[in-house]
Amino acid sequence: MSMTSITQRKQLRLAAVAVIGLGMLSFTLPAGAATPDQRPAAAGAQASQPLALPAGFENKNVNADSGVKSGLVKLTERSVEKGDFKSFLGELTTQDKERAREFKG
Repeated sequence: MSMTSITQRKQLRLAAVAVIGLGMLSFTLPAGAATPDQRPAAAGAQASQPLALPAGFENKNVNADSGVKSGLVKLTERSVEKGDFKSFLGELTTQDKERAREFKG
């Protein structure tokens, strides 16, 4: 091997190490990160404002789903009870009743 190829390999390795090191550094330092002096002031300003949803969003009414849940519970109970197929069909819509009757045969 000639002396120039050894020197070129060393330069190539050094460049590769530098690129990898800079790449790792870019992952550890977020862009635009606040300095330690700025963090408490920014956190205090955000903490003084109450939490609110953006415009156009509404809080979910948890009690509104109770009718759907109770209907599913009744349907599930009637589907596992033997000999209770007619009351099971009574919980379904007209189209679903027809499909279920076709399935039962």
